[in-house]
Amino acid sequence: ITVTQAATRKMTDRVLGSGVVAPVERVLVQPLIEGQPIEELLAEVGDQVKAGDVLARLSDSTLRLQESQLMAQRASADAAIAQADAQLLEARSAADEAQRVATRTRTLRAQGSSSQAALDTAESNAVSAAARVTVAEQLLEAAKAQHELVEAQIADIRLQLARTEVIAPVSGEDVQRHAMVGAIATAADDPMIALIRDST
Repeated sequence: ITVTQAATRKMTDRVLGSGVVAPVERVLVQPLIEGQPIEELLAEVGDQVKAGDVLARLSDSTLRLQESQLMAQRASADAAIAQADAQLLEARSAADEAQRVATRTRTLRAQGSSSQAALDTAESNAVSAAARVTVAEQLLEAAKAQHELVEAQIADIRLQLARTEVIAPVSGEDVQRHAMVGAIATAADDPMIALIRDST
């Protein structure tokens, strides 16, 4: 006979079962720009990554070339603005002078010291000079618009350059990688990398 003291104890039971373990949230990482070769992959399957980590780098050589071309276009646009500005100043000066000549000729004609033909010529010259001012103003506005267009294109290229780094949007575990160095990055294919958010 075995005797033991009665006491309250915790009882446990083991239940065997089968099932599928799945992440709470799976985050698919795709490139934000198309058509650039993958130069470098920095995350392996099983790695823990933090939000903001660089997972892959795409080639930026084509984009750098486009950026340098746009920088040259911007310099050309700056020169066009300076030239149009100078032409506008010259046109305004000529228009002011033509207007003064027309005013003087009109006064002389009223006094009988000038012919009607001279007055007509002076007034015609004043009108032509005013028209040249309008043309010069339009050329300046066109040059400024071209400059703004090039600036917008440069901003777009710089955004694309920033996107050649594929960034982890969340922290978590890298559980899948379809990307290969040398392949062309595209969002149409399988995701480059799959992450489990917070490894949960």
